[in-house]
Amino acid sequence: MRRFVFRPHWRPFLLLTGAVAVLSANVSAHGQPSARLDVTSQPIQSVSIQGPTCGGTTNYSCIKPVLISTELTAPGRVKSAGGPYYDFSSWSGCDYVSGRACGAVVAVGDQQSVAVEYEVPLTTVAWQVTGVAWTGETINVPLSVECSPDPYYCLSDGVYAPFTATTYFSLGFINDTTPTARITAPAQHDGMDFLGWTEGCDSVAGRTCVFSAQAPVCECVHIFEAAVAYG
Repeated sequence: MRRFVFRPHWRPFLLLTGAVAVLSANVSAHGQPSARLDVTSQPIQSVSIQGPTCGGTTNYSCIKPVLISTELTAPGRVKSAGGPYYDFSSWSGCDYVSGRACGAVVAVGDQQSVAVEYEVPLTTVAWQVTGVAWTGETINVPLSVECSPDPYYCLSDGVYAPFTATTYFSLGFINDTTPTARITAPAQHDGMDFLGWTEGCDSVAGRTCVFSAQAPVCECVHIFEAAVAYG
């Protein structure tokens, strides 16, 4: 004769339901609303932004479970990794801006984006380098241009030093710096030998004309003239 035993404490459905209820509670805890502030920089990244809360290195997001009320300060001048210098230009998306400081207040459940803009701070110098043959004829001579102490102090047509130019070209250099431009002429050109620099250089070292680019006090184009002779 078979006997059936009823065990009232076996309730697999209720146990499974309880497990699901616990899992739902964990997901809800992780999904609580937060305040989010996104901070970006253009045209460069990896800019160190200072602030009592939400400071960091761009581009980044600051997420808090409470109200975000912060003031972020961007550096005045930065040097990109392996590249040129940039100066602070402006903030956008802030609740208020004061100089290089950006104020932002983000409520829980809200999201806000702020961006800091940088630009290359250039002063332009126009270079009129004249090549002269022994016959008196004007010639175009390829010139090698270097810049010290930092090659990223100088550029021409978007190309940073060192670069090659001929005769007339424009050289941009970073404001508030005093780089030294070194213009080297070839030993021979078109079957003629280098004779020397005849004018316009601060100093001459062999075939190199040395010029110290002093930052001007006006926003204007400065003209530099020099001449190199071949014969």
